[in-house]
Amino acid sequence: GGGGGGGGGGGGGVEKKKLTIRKLAVKPKLADDFESTTWSLLQRAVVAVQQRQPLAVGPQELYSAVENMCTHKMSQRLYENLAAELERHARHIGAAVHAASCAEVATAAITTSTTTTTTADSS
Repeated sequence: GGGGGGGGGGGGGVEKKKLTIRKLAVKPKLADDFESTTWSLLQRAVVAVQQRQPLAVGPQELYSAVENMCTHKMSQRLYENLAAELERHARHIGAAVHAASCAEVATAAITTSTTTTTTADSS
């Protein structure tokens, strides 16, 4: 049996098509809340990573969000928002470390005081 199909040789009838790329007549307009909505999505992802939580969206959606902000000349504000978010997290971690350190010092002082008092009472 055979079938038709592609093959071989004899020239005729293959037409070459041209691909023409034109500029859009009207530039697509971003939603009015694009920047705030997109930053909110990215901020939630940053916080999830910082807290070792699962991401609500996939990496491709996050990449596209960043790419779209940069493409639409929002990269400086994106950088500033990200820097502020990272600084906020660093302060939070610093405060937690400081609090833990203070608690250790207080516990050590109480333990030393109790031991000293107990030893003094024993004598």
